[in-house]
Amino acid sequence: MDEKKYLFVGKVEIGTDEYRDLIETVAELKAEKDRQFSRYWEEHARADKLDTELKDAKKTLAALQGFVDSCEEIKVKYRLYFVEQQMSKEEQE
Repeated sequence: MDEKKYLFVGKVEIGTDEYRDLIETVAELKAEKDRQFSRYWEEHARADKLDTELKDAKKTLAALQGFVDSCEEIKVKYRLYFVEQQMSKEEQE
């Protein structure tokens, strides 16, 4: 471990209980920092995965929309499907 060189050198006296509390606090804060970093990277990976899934879903939707738009008969059936879904939903309410 590298030895630090300080600009001001002096002497401070504290009790062993206070010293122990300081050391424990530093250890706890370092552990919490590590947990937060880990959580950050987990969320980052999750966001990347969702972003990829969204891009894939948009590509699929665009392809399906192109298919539907390719034929007038399919367009009519597509609209009819949504009308039937809406009517069914209204009946259930």
